[in-house]
Amino acid sequence: MSRSVSGIIAQAAGWRTVYVAAGVALALMAVVLFRVLPMSHRARHVPYRKLLSGTLGMFVTLPMLRRRSLYGVLIFASFSTLWTTLAFHLSAAPSTTTIW
Repeated sequence: MSRSVSGIIAQAAGWRTVYVAAGVALALMAVVLFRVLPMSHRARHVPYRKLLSGTLGMFVTLPMLRRRSLYGVLIFASFSTLWTTLAFHLSAAPSTTTIW
């Protein structure tokens, strides 16, 4: 959807207008978020090593996190397999035989 909208804007007003509009929208969003979101104060400093151990602890204790992690690994592996194979096929010389 964003490519379609940016294409329409670029066709009507030029490609630079897309970047100007995106910058203005980003600035407006920053102002709105600054006004709407509550102020949060940092409660305490947690060392990075403790954060990592907490993540591993959640992985050990939460079965849903392990299952979702497995789903993510499988999706990434299938995506990588598809595009790697496709890149090899596209880099090969064109074939004169018809597949169909």
